[in-house]
Amino acid sequence: MNKNKAEVLEKLHNKQIRMHKPSQGLPGREKDLLSLLFEGNGLSVDYQQPSWQNWYREFFENTAERLDIVYIPDGWLPAAIRLGKLRPIPEQKEWTACYTRSILEKGMRDSRLFGIPVYGAVWCLLYNADLMEGAGMNQAPRTWRELRKCLQLLQAKYPDIIPYGLSNDSDGHFIDHGWIYLFAGGRSRWDKNGRCMINNQHTEAGLRFLRSMMDQQLMTRPELSSEHIKRLFLDGKIAMTIGPADIVLEHRMQEQGFRLGSSLVPFPEGGRSQSLASVGLYGVSSNSHASEAAVKELLGLLASPKMLQRHATAVGMIPVHKGGSYYRGDECMSVYAKQMEKTSHLPHWPIPYANWVNDHILSFLMGEGEPLTVLNHLSERINEGLLEIGKTSKRV
Repeated sequence: MNKNKAEVLEKLHNKQIRMHKPSQGLPGREKDLLSLLFEGNGLSVDYQQPSWQNWYREFFENTAERLDIVYIPDGWLPAAIRLGKLRPIPEQKEWTACYTRSILEKGMRDSRLFGIPVYGAVWCLLYNADLMEGAGMNQAPRTWRELRKCLQLLQAKYPDIIPYGLSNDSDGHFIDHGWIYLFAGGRSRWDKNGRCMINNQHTEAGLRFLRSMMDQQLMTRPELSSEHIKRLFLDGKIAMTIGPADIVLEHRMQEQGFRLGSSLVPFPEGGRSQSLASVGLYGVSSNSHASEAAVKELLGLLASPKMLQRHATAVGMIPVHKGGSYYRGDECMSVYAKQMEKTSHLPHWPIPYANWVNDHILSFLMGEGEPLTVLNHLSERINEGLLEIGKTSKRV
């Protein structure tokens, strides 16, 4: 340990650091991992793990309690900066070598760095390889046409098995799953005046595809939670779904079970594989008492390749650090890393837009209305909401 590092850690020793980060992955694993990291470096950490439902309130509405290191999904970064919840991170140039420019910019605003990118979260296609093989298929579907044919073969071979599971939004995950099909065309969702325009032929095709799959009973209607869908999939009662990497880790904990396969998300003919992805950032709270030297040391520990490797194995998040081979020899998890590279992120709309539109999308999938009518209404509603947020941001 060099002298400067030793001095920083000595100053931090027995001084409690407050870290605010919702738990990710299987219960308890991340907390144990981070506790070992900090304790091994002589640091006392008050590690606060709010639920994702309480995360916003505890971070954005907290004005009194001191926080030091905070974890922020990139979609929330603009609001956090606008409301003065974060302070710029020092020694910005030292971080540029660690990330590709596109990834580093996820944590930047106005050429200043406010968040260190650490993990990506992305959803991939997961399937029961035993059922697939039994139905005569030896590879995963790549396109929507292949997906439909695959599910038809599964349905014919296994009438008591649900071919494909699609969740509702009771636990906030329909946007992760259902929206993949809406935006699979990969076209721009903005007009020349900066207005959201999701009422186009590509988005309409995604809606029609989903509902046709439900009408043919190849896919569940969005009535079950993502947790319920996951349980049915892991129990072998659903053949295929789209989900996060922690499902892979949970499957590996089962003593008995099927062979699990993962692949890139299917796409429409003429398109390319996309998914919904976000980048998790570590930032420094504006009311932190930690010095710049301490901040640099703490972020260095959290974003070190050794820590990222442990986190990838234990929790299933995808490291976005440049140059790391975190999944060599792990076929399933390598697919998630590849999907993260291929995925074009959804537009940088303020995250609350999801709450304005999911009900309408879900109602359509349950059989109400025509797709263009729904999409026209959604475009109007999103633009009204963005205008209101713009007015609010000017008042802050």
